[in-house]
Amino acid sequence: MNEFVDKKLSCLCGYATPDNRPYAFNIIAAAEWSWNAKGRSPREFAAAWATREGFADPDAVAEWAMRMGDVGWNLYGSRVPYSAFFGSAAASVKQRRVPTLGSGMYRYYTSLEQLDADLSTCRWAEAQAEALGSPLLKSEARAVGGMLGMLRAIHDLGATLQTIEGPDEAARQELHQGMHTLALAAQKAVTGHLEWKDAVEGWDGAARFIDTIDCIDKTASDIGEYMATFGIPDPGKPYRGRSISKWAAEDFDKERTITREVDVTDAIFGPGTYVVGFKYTSGWHGLNISRVALTAAPKANPEQRTEIAVDEHNGVTGARPVDNEYALELTDVPEDSVFTIVARISGVSNIDKPENRRDCNGEVWMRRAGSLPEDMPLPPLPPMTPEQAAAFGPPQFKAEGLHVGILGGGYGALGIKQWLQQQEGIEVREIGRPSVAMIKPCAVVIIPQPFSPDTVKPEDVQALRAAVQGGMGLVVTHDAAGFRDHPVIIPEVCAGGKDKSRQTKWTVAAEHPVTAGIATGVAHPQSYYDQIMLLPGKSGIVLATQEVDGEPVAIVGEFGKGRYVAIGLAVGLSADTADTAPQGAEAQLMLNAVRWAGQRM
Repeated sequence: MNEFVDKKLSCLCGYATPDNRPYAFNIIAAAEWSWNAKGRSPREFAAAWATREGFADPDAVAEWAMRMGDVGWNLYGSRVPYSAFFGSAAASVKQRRVPTLGSGMYRYYTSLEQLDADLSTCRWAEAQAEALGSPLLKSEARAVGGMLGMLRAIHDLGATLQTIEGPDEAARQELHQGMHTLALAAQKAVTGHLEWKDAVEGWDGAARFIDTIDCIDKTASDIGEYMATFGIPDPGKPYRGRSISKWAAEDFDKERTITREVDVTDAIFGPGTYVVGFKYTSGWHGLNISRVALTAAPKANPEQRTEIAVDEHNGVTGARPVDNEYALELTDVPEDSVFTIVARISGVSNIDKPENRRDCNGEVWMRRAGSLPEDMPLPPLPPMTPEQAAAFGPPQFKAEGLHVGILGGGYGALGIKQWLQQQEGIEVREIGRPSVAMIKPCAVVIIPQPFSPDTVKPEDVQALRAAVQGGMGLVVTHDAAGFRDHPVIIPEVCAGGKDKSRQTKWTVAAEHPVTAGIATGVAHPQSYYDQIMLLPGKSGIVLATQEVDGEPVAIVGEFGKGRYVAIGLAVGLSADTADTAPQGAEAQLMLNAVRWAGQRM
């Protein structure tokens, strides 16, 4: 506030999401210092707040607030959990890179010693809050400490993965420890948030609070899924909510009340209580739930179902969910069985609804009730299988045809990979990073825009340039063409990105094998909502341009014995930033680009 006053700011507007109650301390402080910025110090204010709240030792609370205030600034100023845990954290692990200290989700951490010091402060703050008898302060220390623990584990995983270019049992043990630490830290972050919600007087949480929980869980689960390829278990997996189904307005076109059945065999981890929840995601209408059951059937006769658990009560999910979770008590797990969730739900169709009162969308999640012991020791790691050894890389292609490596973890990478796997004559494998060893077996390498600009290192650029000069093909999308701090890989063909544009259509500018089968004189739609305008190099050929301004959005060219394609579209990415299969002309452009780039000169 003093900074604002010194800079002659005359108006302060704050937006507390979702309301004031969770941020009472901060809002009261903002109110005081906006009225009298040169008055009490932060420590004096914290002590006064603690006195009003009835703490027996206000000075101890003030010390807690001063120390944790600095930690909170470092964490939240680094955009953790939002937006770092909305994909980029998991992507850094999948792309086998060490996150850069001092930037991104480590913005206020220039050294690991600083991060470890903040973790130590959180442990002190948790113990101090316990002594003060404050669930509110204790849960905050746990939530913050859990997220910091995740940052430390993510850094350690990246540091180990960066060194791996083949099966390595010692490194696998390090990854095992890192995943174990990550799972416990994520659990602490989630339980800390939930305990904090319960400690805030008169507040039941809100949709964005649930989003916070979900993004923490998803970050750990996404990394755990990647670690599983190396045979490394994720101990927290059973206890995290995982999406098992979705619903949409179209599901209720014939009947308002339907029965939704979902195979959940791979979500059953033995006897215990399982929770099934229904989460509204968008639309005018919510969803009503009346009954959820779990059935078991022999694998040899899946139609012979027996209901083994049920929870029957009325629930609703929407802007404010009520009783939308269902507990299923599983006392025994029949062997060699298929398990199915059977839910009775009621929604609203779009039929006959006005344009501004449509849609009924959401997802169903499931998890095992309970949690890991916080002092759980590291379990033994099972021996590595041949498939798990192969996952360390370099990619091992098994079939004849075009061998394509795709850099995993980027925007649209999963959408492109899964779609390419369905194309005839193409075998695609994920690579952790574009190093010399990783790209050597590939005829073509695809680099969808990475989450972080520093993913492709200078040494990777050198490796890619040498490989293309030697005959390899390279295809890049969106910012990976050399925009917003992403490196320009082959400026001789494409000199990088000029600017971005919110245009959503493009046209063919020249006949070429990469534009074969795509209609000319027609504006073609794309899946994502913007385009990167590209700069052609001396040997670059512009093949596609924006519909309106005519700026290049696809450039190709030969470089040495190889070929390079830069596409300014976010192929494989939907408008809501989810992976999706390429469609229409955009898919044809991508497929042509891969096949053309794979033809060695």
